[in-house]
Amino acid sequence: MTWCENNGIDYIFGMSGTKPLARKVDEVADDIRTRRAIDNLPVLRGYNETRHKAKSWDRERRTVARIEATMLGLDIRFVVTSLDGRLGRVDLPQPVLRARPSRESDQAAIRHSSPPIAPAAVRRSPIKSASFSTPPLIG
Repeated sequence: MTWCENNGIDYIFGMSGTKPLARKVDEVADDIRTRRAIDNLPVLRGYNETRHKAKSWDRERRTVARIEATMLGLDIRFVVTSLDGRLGRVDLPQPVLRARPSRESDQAAIRHSSPPIAPAAVRRSPIKSASFSTPPLIG
């Protein structure tokens, strides 16, 4: 992330949830879970944004949570991004925040029906060239 920021490249990276990060979205997650149960909906999705600084980071960064409550429980996905709405409201692409497949058969269906999710990067002006010695991990 620091390299991207130092080289004028915006980014969206998926990140693992941690206890401190989950606590920051706990109130919103509880509200979404409760509204789903009261309205007896099969699924209810919401989003929350916070600032977060992991131990290995040199500063706080914008973190967005996609919170999805289903009859099977709660699923929270996090991304960290440099996109901050400088050009107006920034909506993160839905594929970045889609639900994790819950079974092996679901994983196979997703692999065959859609392109893999990779960290997204958007260049700011002026355009600079960059090369990567290893391809990004796709997970």
